Order: sequence, then structure tokens, then C-alpha cells
Amino acid sequence: MSIVNSKLRIEHIEGGDWKTISNIYVYASIESFVILSGFTTDLASKPSKSKNEVVAAVVHDYIYRNNLPGWTRKEADQLFLDIMKEDGVSFYSRYKYYWAVRAFGWKAWKDNRK
Repeated sequence: MSIVNSKLRIEHIEGGDWKTISNIYVYASIESFVILSGFTTDLASKPSKSKNEVVAAVVHDYIYRNNLPGWTRKEADQLFLDIMKEDGVSFYSRYKYYWAVRAFGWKAWKDNRK
């Protein structure tokens, strides 16, 4: 179970990059954390049309990029799925994104562990 307790506010920087312009508070069973304003994200490598999918993508990017202590890749991906479910993303859409990060996220995870 996780709770994202804030209104997502982002602004486009350039290309596919976006920046948070407000803090995002994440309460997760593994470890709670705050994504500070100014975090840069690519929104799951492509802009999503659903705001509910975007929140999960920002949180997922943050865990992947910041090598948060105590988090495994599988747990980060599960949190991504959980947030989408809590935010009302359809079953089909959330599992499409989840299986994409499970299949292809290993490189980003590995690159950020160096």
C-alpha cells in the first residue's frame, strides 16, 4: 500500500523532460520519502495522457534515478503498479506499463547503480 499525498505539479523543460514544481510526499510500506521540487523526469520515457499515470511515473523515475536505500527494482516496479491502481488507472493500462518496466527497466536500473 502506498499513498502519494500531494498535488502533482510539473512543467515542461525541453524535449521529453519535465520538472516537478512542488514537493511530492510518498508514504510506502518499504520507506516513505519526499521528491523535492526540481526533480527532472521523462515521465516513463514518454508523456502519458493520463495524469494518474504521470504521478506513478514520477515516483518510479525518482526511485530508479536516486538509488534509494532498501529498494529493489522489483519493489520500485510494484510501487509503480500500486500507485496507478490507487489512482484509478485501468487494469489494462497499468499492467501494460508495469510489464514494460519489468521487461525493459533493467538497463536504467543498472545504469543508475554505477
